[in-house]
Amino acid sequence: MNHNATYFTYSVRILLEKSGKLLLLERVESRGGYSLPGGKVETGESPLQAIKRETFEEIGLKLKKKQLRLLHTL
Repeated sequence: MNHNATYFTYSVRILLEKSGKLLLLERVESRGGYSLPGGKVETGESPLQAIKRETFEEIGLKLKKKQLRLLHTL
């Protein structure tokens, strides 16, 4: 095991807009406030797979690849 290895955690967020309105989730169980739907990318999962999974888990919406567009990476 390499004790000097650096590990990164990646996360994804989705910006859902309809009729000029954005969907935000209220975070009552953690620190409170609001956030965009999304979460961590699991091992072996692509960012596309992760955002589709997280969106379904958090709000029950099934997304198709053609509905998605990359806006920003950081």
